[in-house]
Parts: sequence; structure tokens; C-alpha cells
Amino acid sequence: MLEDHLKFPEQSRIWIYQADRILSQTEQAWILEQLEVFMPTWANHGKQLTSTAFIVNDCQIVFVVNEAMIGASGCSIDSSVRFIKQIGSELGVDFFNRFLTYLVDDKVFIHYHDRPEYTGKRYADVMIRNLQDFRSSFIKTL
Repeated sequence: MLEDHLKFPEQSRIWIYQADRILSQTEQAWILEQLEVFMPTWANHGKQLTSTAFIVNDCQIVFVVNEAMIGASGCSIDSSVRFIKQIGSELGVDFFNRFLTYLVDDKVFIHYHDRPEYTGKRYADVMIRNLQDFRSSFIKTL
């Protein structure tokens, strides 16, 4: 359940990796299995990070780190990027484009242009950086 992943402090740092397409249920299950293996090994200079990861909107992988315990460093961030690139390579998915994901009637659409013709629609802000913003303003209105 998503609520279990959101029990971290408000200022916990997050990274959102957005797929360039909607992920199938099979792909999501496989990614979650990979995350179960990766997350316990995600460390900063040998110290395990207090972290979690989950998928939202069928296309975004969210990493959360409680930096009050141990902060993520350049090396640990690099290892998560390598992990996401590996997953993307396995699935034929690009997780590193910063295009817009918008919601119409609670269905997710991925848009490749800067200004979609959907003014007033809701979209996912993948640029937010902490859990408080994820909780309060991950979904915004164009």
C-alpha cells in the first residue's frame, strides 16, 4: 500500500523517474521485485539508507530517503541512477525524459510537448524534491 511508503518524515528527499510510456501490470510487478532486491543494498559509504520505493500512476518510480538518518550522497544517487537505467534497458523504457504526465478523468497520459492543449487539466510534477511536496502538490493543474 502506498500509505506504508509515505510514513517517512515530510523533509525526506525523493527522486521521481518517469517512464516514457505506461507500464503494464506485469512490468510493474517485475520492477517491484527488482526494488525489493535493490533497496536493502542502497547505501551511502557502506551505511544502508533508510529508504523505500514505489510506483505511482503506472509510469513513475518514486525513491524516498529519510536523510535525517543518513543522507544520500553522489555515489548512492549514482547507484540508483544505474539501477533505473538497468531497469529501463531491460524493459525498453526511458526513465530520464522530463515530459509531462497529465491526468484526464483519472487516466494517465504522457505528453511530449512543452505546452499541451490540456490547459486546466491535472498533471504530475516529477520535479518535486521532498515528501511533503509529493503529498501536497505532486498533482497540479496546468
